[in-house]
Amino acid sequence: MESESKATFWNVDAQDFVPSGITDFTPKQEEHKKPEDKKKPYNKKQQHKKKKIHTDEKKHQNTKDPLSISIIGSNSSGKTTLAVTLSGSAHISHFNNCQIFTKDTKPRKYIFIDTAGSLESQILPISITDYSILAINVLEIREPHLKELGILLKNYLNGRLIVALTHVDQINWDHDLYNTSVIEVRRILDKCGVIDTLCVPIGGNINITQRISKDSAPWYSGKTLFQVLDTLEIPQKKIEKGVKVPIFAINGNSNDGYLGKVLSGNFTCNTKAMILPNNQRVDIVNIKDIKGGDIEKANAGEIVRITLKTPVEGRSLGLVLCEMLELSVVAKEFRAEVIFFNLEQNVVNPGFGFQIHLHSVIDDCTVVEIISVTDIETKAKVKTNNIRSDQKAMVVIQVNNSVCAENCSKGWDCLSKFSLVLGGKVVGVGKIVELHNRVEEVVSGMGF
Repeated sequence: MESESKATFWNVDAQDFVPSGITDFTPKQEEHKKPEDKKKPYNKKQQHKKKKIHTDEKKHQNTKDPLSISIIGSNSSGKTTLAVTLSGSAHISHFNNCQIFTKDTKPRKYIFIDTAGSLESQILPISITDYSILAINVLEIREPHLKELGILLKNYLNGRLIVALTHVDQINWDHDLYNTSVIEVRRILDKCGVIDTLCVPIGGNINITQRISKDSAPWYSGKTLFQVLDTLEIPQKKIEKGVKVPIFAINGNSNDGYLGKVLSGNFTCNTKAMILPNNQRVDIVNIKDIKGGDIEKANAGEIVRITLKTPVEGRSLGLVLCEMLELSVVAKEFRAEVIFFNLEQNVVNPGFGFQIHLHSVIDDCTVVEIISVTDIETKAKVKTNNIRSDQKAMVVIQVNNSVCAENCSKGWDCLSKFSLVLGGKVVGVGKIVELHNRVEEVVSGMGF
């Protein structure tokens, strides 16, 4: 009996359940064990169950990481050519005059947003994407426009940028001319704080996914644009935080549902959610991925489509879907640090008005107080009521309508960073450093 017991306990299959590192299976160990400590006989059902769990974990680990990239630049820079060639397909949706393209690879799920030509319409795509590709026509490097873009990119993406120098085929892939263009672009961007930007030469649709031949450009031994994208790090996701999703109507029509970038957390159709700043509790009836396929859960970093049971009442811009457990702040006034540029002859003083762009908010605002002003070049800080171009100021801004926002210290850049527009031109970028917290008021107003 004793030998049979040993044979049953130490059979080959059962060794799968022995922790790694244990190699001494001598009978002496078994003699010291108490009867109640004996392992149960091997059960095939348990083994099958364990293998099934292992398979499920593997599936979870193989989930593709989403990476969203806005493609920005002027109308003649070749943005759409980049988007079409990178994705290999036509656009699948659009919002805010932008077209959305997708591309699935083994490790990643790319989302490309081809922006409209005006700088004003590129603010929202830049603010919600992980990286930007700045398309620059090598024949049309304009410093004022590039400076505006550089300051925007520094504010929102903090340098997460790749420059695609397009139309290089029109200079016959000349190495010296290309290098001159790279030096000029970097000089302008460096002044904006975007340092040592990676530049990739593009000619037509060559060197986007298909490498330029050595016959055409023997001097280039770098990567294609798509190979560069595959080396980008996925930004760290705020998985443990509450759900925050800036949303906007698909195709400009709420009947088509809403498109949203999941900034943090994850949610399902059962998540208790609220739309701010409208203070409206909502039921989520359907969640789809960017291509329109049904998904059970939306995760941080993804851009998803959301269908609500009832339409959002009131304002349609500046909406943020939040989990009831962690609401964002709703406020009309906040203190902010702003860099001003392109003011020309204008002087900003208390009472000066702008148009503010904060995630999908587009509203009028007023500078109601100037706390301090710092010259960007000399770093000298003074107390004055006048702000001119190329100065940084701490100001108090009042918005016409309440906005959903966060302090920049909380880490939700999309909800704390903004741009100021004057006469159709971006003249300032800033971040919110302090705002009046009305979370408690919102919750109490909903009966919680």
